[in-house]
Amino acid sequence: MYISEELKSQGDILVYSMDLVKLYPKKYVDTRFYFYLLTWDNMRRIMRSLARGTNVLHLDLNLVKRVKLVEPPIGEQKRIAETLLFIDKVLESVDESVDRLERLKKALMRELLTGRIRVNEENGKLVFHRETEFQETEIGKIPKGWQVASLADVAEYINGYPFKPSDWSNSGLPIIRIQNLNDPSKPFNYYNGPLTPKHIEVLVDNGDLLFAWSASFGFYMWNRGRAILNQHIYKVNPKRSVINKLFLYYSGNYYLNLHVKTHTVGSTMRHIRKSTLNDIKLPLPPLEEQLGIAEVLSAVDRAIELYHEKKVRLERLKKGLMNLLLTGKIRVLE
Repeated sequence: MYISEELKSQGDILVYSMDLVKLYPKKYVDTRFYFYLLTWDNMRRIMRSLARGTNVLHLDLNLVKRVKLVEPPIGEQKRIAETLLFIDKVLESVDESVDRLERLKKALMRELLTGRIRVNEENGKLVFHRETEFQETEIGKIPKGWQVASLADVAEYINGYPFKPSDWSNSGLPIIRIQNLNDPSKPFNYYNGPLTPKHIEVLVDNGDLLFAWSASFGFYMWNRGRAILNQHIYKVNPKRSVINKLFLYYSGNYYLNLHVKTHTVGSTMRHIRKSTLNDIKLPLPPLEEQLGIAEVLSAVDRAIELYHEKKVRLERLKKGLMNLLLTGKIRVLE
């Protein structure tokens, strides 16, 4: 890590623990350049090869001291560091923008999904106003004209197929398991067998709504192509005359999160019983207002996704530049 002025400003004195080592340059160098050099992927691979230990890996510092480092002229060190620092500043700005949007989304969900702020369409535009008239219900105050419904009332929930490891294949339909919902980088197992009626009813495609009821709870909008559900995940078919699918995704997650601790059972692996869906209630606006709320929240999500995509591009750019600048394949000259 690099001790910047911003980090120093957090306290008059900074101390470090015994598993860290402070580096003292023996000659005049640009320390930020060497920070980038030592955190470069190629250098980290070298460091990992010098690690020792069984349970906890640690570096053999005597071996590390033998690692040879490049030494560009001091002026070029500074220019390389400035180039990479500029990208880091842009990445930091992207992270800050995402944080702001996440806070905005959280505030909007709190206000819109409880009806404290109403959203209606007027002349093709969404118009907001603060609600003043409420009614008392079993879940507290909600706007007049809204209803109360349980998660069981608004949709049909079809449990995934109980695939066994012997059903897995190297090709075919991807099997969606809990880990594939939590981490998109997790590899799929595949099913290449015959499709029975039980299989067909849990086939999913882009835009389908899923509900994880074990270990990791919540609604998920699926967008990774045709696949088939494993057990512990419901395929959710919203009742279209009652609820909008995207509204159920946002409102369901919001109210599930409020009540998840009191509605889960199990010791080693927590889960939600299907019967419990009757107990988790949410306020239900008219369908037109559901559409407006879903449109607002999905717009914020799209903005967040665009920033995530920008961050991925910047990280690729930084990685590529490090490979070129730190090997001298591209020079940064005055």
